[in-house]
Amino acid sequence: MAEVDILLASYNGEKFIAEQIDSLLNQTFKDIRIVIRDDGSSDNTPAIIEEYAEKYPGIIEVVHDDVVCKSPAKNFFELLKHARADYVMFSDQDDYWLPYKVQITLDYMKRTERENPGKPVLVFTGLEVVDEKLTSMDKFLALEIEKAHYDFGKLLLGNCVSGCTEMLNRAVYENVGEYDELMHIHDWWIAQYASACGVICHVPMALILYRQHSNNCIGYSKNTQGGGGQVFTSCIMACV
Repeated sequence: MAEVDILLASYNGEKFIAEQIDSLLNQTFKDIRIVIRDDGSSDNTPAIIEEYAEKYPGIIEVVHDDVVCKSPAKNFFELLKHARADYVMFSDQDDYWLPYKVQITLDYMKRTERENPGKPVLVFTGLEVVDEKLTSMDKFLALEIEKAHYDFGKLLLGNCVSGCTEMLNRAVYENVGEYDELMHIHDWWIAQYASACGVICHVPMALILYRQHSNNCIGYSKNTQGGGGQVFTSCIMACV
């Protein structure tokens, strides 16, 4: 069993997904398993995924099921059902991970776990916003973020914890519950859970190229989104 599972959710991502999978395979930390679930793509994405799975057996695993998610959040929650590693990371299909992303994040994770034994821990990193050709646009969240921005109360109002930068320990991902349509997006919900029930640690480095293009499900904005209050009750209940 790998130490880190990377969960990649895909849908009509043929333009960029091969480049992203290559960036995952090129990580300096090698004890990984890449789990990919496609949500009914109509383009060449499934064929690309299967080709990689055949080329890298034991490293890349493709989920085949009859579930239709129709949203990235639900797709990622379906992927969480297949997680087995001590640590889980989320991967979008159109980004690009720098080679040391997993290793540095894992180092911060283990240090935080030593300081907080037995607690749910979420670690998130900075990211660099790039265009379709990976040319830098902005180093968003690359610098230190004050803890006040990701405490529970603040996270009810907006989210600064991007899913593509997260690593969760088992105590987080086994206890965040099932997908609910009231969730705005998976990363926001999981960050609220980790803040309320455990510990969040920020890595003040941009370790991912966050690609912007015309088909982004969620685009880049320096301003956090509001409206998190609707999941307040569910988040509290998950900690009980």
